[in-house]
Amino acid sequence: FPSHDTSGSDAISFEPTTAGAYVTVENVTVNNHGVGVHFRSGTMTDAKVLNSTLNGNGFGVRVASAVTNMTGLTVDGCTMNNNNSSAISVNPSGTVTNVNTNYTISNSTFTNNSTSGLANQHDLSFFGFNGNATLSNVTLTSGNGTTANSNSYGIVFTRGSGSGPLGTVSLNNVTVQGHVGKGALTFQMYNYEGIVTGK
Repeated sequence: FPSHDTSGSDAISFEPTTAGAYVTVENVTVNNHGVGVHFRSGTMTDAKVLNSTLNGNGFGVRVASAVTNMTGLTVDGCTMNNNNSSAISVNPSGTVTNVNTNYTISNSTFTNNSTSGLANQHDLSFFGFNGNATLSNVTLTSGNGTTANSNSYGIVFTRGSGSGPLGTVSLNNVTVQGHVGKGALTFQMYNYEGIVTGK
């Protein structure tokens, strides 16, 4: 469906009872939902959200902590603006034993998300994350219109608890601008055995 614009909870959700793979959401527009694209539970491989517009929702894309393994998530060619909470939220409970890896966020723009001003609703949030990620050709304009959300980061990777390694994280042509609250780009609670590269 090319457009979904009615009030409700999830516009698109996935809850596989067996391991899911190769799910693609492409060329959709979602407004005024709790979550635009919601990976709710189970295990998944190679999920994609492509060339889509997710504006004015609670979250743009959310990978719930009930998803115990997400190996491969691509968000490419997307626009996510004016969502109340995070544009992208991964593992919000910070369950360190979850597997989240091989994430690619590319050719996408994120503007004025986390409009509710709540704590820890970062623009792009990778929580309890210890896998690999690539961000390229990303423009993020932080802040609720003209003021910063003082409770939130622009882009944050955090282990969530304890201390441990991070996988390989690559940042290429990533811009964070606007009214950033806590910080534009942050890595927390890692022992830096992982590799972070960027240009």
